[in-house]
Amino acid sequence: MTMPSTHIEIAEKKSAAIMKSADEHLAEARELKVVDDGSYRRAGELGRLFTSRIKAVREGLSAPKKATYDAWKEVCKLETNMISKFEVEKRGLAQRIGAYSAQREEEARRAEEQRRAEARRTAEEEALRHAETLEKNGDKAAAQAEIDRASQEIAVPPPAEMPSAVKAEGVSVTTSWEFRITDEKAVPREYLVVDDKKIRGVVRALKADARIPGVEVYEVKTGRFKS
Repeated sequence: MTMPSTHIEIAEKKSAAIMKSADEHLAEARELKVVDDGSYRRAGELGRLFTSRIKAVREGLSAPKKATYDAWKEVCKLETNMISKFEVEKRGLAQRIGAYSAQREEEARRAEEQRRAEARRTAEEEALRHAETLEKNGDKAAAQAEIDRASQEIAVPPPAEMPSAVKAEGVSVTTSWEFRITDEKAVPREYLVVDDKKIRGVVRALKADARIPGVEVYEVKTGRFKS
């Protein structure tokens, strides 16, 4: 597959022919103010001239554009096919790495909950044994106070450190937050998007008769040119 430079050369030659003497007309159009019948007619002449030039550009560059575009599409297709194979597997690996990381964190969290629950249970048992000793010694008030304190102020050891991330060269795990809609009707209005396409369709169909709350319908006049 090749992309001959001749296509570019052809396009440049056709462009030069079409744009010959165009700068003068473009500059005139840029400065032209439509303030009377004469300037109105001149604007129409220039508009028709530009319409014919636009048509000439499209027709003149159609062949070289198609040739270069077809070549470009083939290159893009080749690029997409190659990249997609790597992207699919890369995405799968990234998801599995993320899942493994989440699994390690969940296992560590559960182990920490179990450790803290065990520590609390041990402390409570120790407090109860102490209370039983106090009660045997006849100090029921102190025993009850120990039981009350145990139910409210059991010291729990500080959280253990979470496991460090697995080390792998060039690899890291990022955390992002996603969402899913569970009830469209409950979503606040500020998160909704106005459907411009639907509104435009109604306005173009009904014109001045279009009635949509919160929407102003108005007309805009523009000139049209025949070639």
